[in-house]
Amino acid sequence: MFPVLDLPFVAGAALAWSLAAPPGPVNALIAHASARRGFWAGWVYGLGAIAGDVTMLALTAFGVLRVVDALPWLRVLFAFVGAGLMGWFAIGAWRTARRVGPKLGSDDDDVALSAPREFAKAYAIVVTSPYNWGWWLTAGSSMMELLGWVTVGGFVFGLLTWTIVWAALATAGGARVKRLAEFVAYGAAVVLALFAAMMVWYGVVSARALLVA
Repeated sequence: MFPVLDLPFVAGAALAWSLAAPPGPVNALIAHASARRGFWAGWVYGLGAIAGDVTMLALTAFGVLRVVDALPWLRVLFAFVGAGLMGWFAIGAWRTARRVGPKLGSDDDDVALSAPREFAKAYAIVVTSPYNWGWWLTAGSSMMELLGWVTVGGFVFGLLTWTIVWAALATAGGARVKRLAEFVAYGAAVVLALFAAMMVWYGVVSARALLVA
């Protein structure tokens, strides 16, 4: 039903891009720092964000998945909650694309700090976001359960490539990156909606398997 299930690394990378691409605080920091101070100034923020996601991935994998193995009905619950969350993200990405224009970020988004402080700033944004925690505890754990650890590798690879591409485009394009932000936000909305559908399908299949067991 979902050909992407046969390509877990690609699925992980696509999911990472769909989550990372919509304009948000970290992307604004990367764009403004890169456009004004060069690639490395922006990519430091991207590395901080990746470190934050990897931290949340590890906590999810070694905590939540052990509980899910013991309580299989949590798979169903997490799948449906995750589907709703990803659908909500898709709607948010679509709405953001429609109004991103001049609102990608303000001049105040780029305040030059030392590299460790810029890294820590992006890290803190990611690990303190309730939206990120909600995703990792539901859709993220379900994706790892469904597609395995190869998907995790693809996810990290996707995060890494997105931050490199975004910082490079912001460095080269300056103000024109706002138009690109609109385009990728629309694309991310579509991808997230597809993954939401996948989560619904996974939840239904998991529930049926438990009922007939």
